[in-house]
Amino acid sequence: MERMASFWDRNKDVLMSVAMALLVVYALLRNVLRASLRQLWYDELCTWILTTLPNSSSVWKALLRAADSMPPGYYVLESLMSKLIPNQQVAFRLPSILAVGFTISCLFVWMKRRYGSEVAFIGALLPLLTVLDSTYGVEARSYALVVACLAFGLICYDRVTALGWTVLLALSLILAESLHYYAIFAMIPFVGAEMVDSLKRKRIRWLVWGAFACGIVPLFLSWPLLASFKSYYGQNYWSKATFAKAAGVYGWLFGNSLDVDATQRVVIFVVVVAICAFAAAARLFFVSMRADASEKGFSDGVLISFFLLLPFVCYVAAKTTKGGLTERYALPTVLGVALAAGFGLNRLSRRGLAVVSGAIVFCFATQESTFWLSYHETNLLSTDRGHPMEDMLKASGHFQLPVMVTSANDYLQLVYYSEPEWKMRVVSVVDPEAGLKYGIPDSGDKQLLVLRDLVPLNVVQYSNFRTKYSAFLVFSIPFKKPWMDDPDWWILRLRADGYLVTRLKTDGRHSVYLAERNHLF
Repeated sequence: MERMASFWDRNKDVLMSVAMALLVVYALLRNVLRASLRQLWYDELCTWILTTLPNSSSVWKALLRAADSMPPGYYVLESLMSKLIPNQQVAFRLPSILAVGFTISCLFVWMKRRYGSEVAFIGALLPLLTVLDSTYGVEARSYALVVACLAFGLICYDRVTALGWTVLLALSLILAESLHYYAIFAMIPFVGAEMVDSLKRKRIRWLVWGAFACGIVPLFLSWPLLASFKSYYGQNYWSKATFAKAAGVYGWLFGNSLDVDATQRVVIFVVVVAICAFAAAARLFFVSMRADASEKGFSDGVLISFFLLLPFVCYVAAKTTKGGLTERYALPTVLGVALAAGFGLNRLSRRGLAVVSGAIVFCFATQESTFWLSYHETNLLSTDRGHPMEDMLKASGHFQLPVMVTSANDYLQLVYYSEPEWKMRVVSVVDPEAGLKYGIPDSGDKQLLVLRDLVPLNVVQYSNFRTKYSAFLVFSIPFKKPWMDDPDWWILRLRADGYLVTRLKTDGRHSVYLAERNHLF
């Protein structure tokens, strides 16, 4: 036993580094498979539309019209990926796939320097149990890339005594802000840590503050785009900033959202996790403030605590600027969760560390077993059947009628994945002002009106559609509103306008209706 323990002690750093490398490779390969099976959804299809534009000037003009919410640099990257890889579901998502592997590698390096390789491995494993990996690691949006830039920023900030690392810190922050506007708020942890360093050491590291200033530059360059987006969507933006939404980020990271379908158990879980995050942030902050300037990493606690409190930083910023807030804007909170976990694990006894690490590894193994058990079946289903929405519409008959698709996501998916005849038959009918009367944000309708000018989309105003067609099919999906009838407001609207609306088919989520004008109206 002593000989084995001695072998482990001598080689654990190498073994854990190899394990980390294998974990990164595994996560990359698994996410490529996941991306190949998962269809692009609305936000990703907006990315696709912007990348189809002929040049960067066209992208800039489209963003000036509020066609999408990302800075222009992201679409340049996605356009390059789409040209290099034939499978578009993988191509558009490859930057995010690579970002997850890069993020956990950076976390491992940062924590290994402080807590040792064993704690660093378990801490770096945690993000793979969150939506960073399960959702945004296979999504054609910039959120995972922003997290990766900030994770590399941790490595750079740790080494800013060298000029080269200070330059890399500036580049990492510039890139993060070039990928998403809200990345500027995720720079606050670095600013907080540097303020503590300046106060305790009684010095100002001007080059570090210069690096922070560089991170703001992309925001100034893209300010006309952001101002245009806010002007177009701001008044009735679909995702308002609320305290509950900010607090719910902690549960959402682990797949438990505070939406209208949340059960009492989910609410309790979210509240408990949020309280734990607050307590951990307070503990880390005070540990850091009490530490002596001679102690190594004395400002780490402030850095971690601000990352943990990032949802509320974003909330305050959004309320102050009257901007929108959705949970994914605070995705870099996952860095705080991993780093706080490393801080806590490092303070456990050897037995305690083994128990907690075993539990985390068990959760990861269970998660991965579930994925691989479902992968084969999902693969077979994706190759043996057509598009499920198209199949449902075919089974409903009435092939001569146009199809009004009430969900923007469903409409864009049908346009992207369906056969040409369906692309001509399906119609997205929009009426932003009427939707507001039913409590539905107008953002989706207003965006589709812009996108139809960029690519061929059959998007029409309701008044024009009603004049042209007296009968049509309606492909409907509830909007998660607690109404007793069909929660899709369009069904209620059509009935109020004198249409006889008959349900033809349903799969429990989507429904197909036949709408016929009542000539008495």
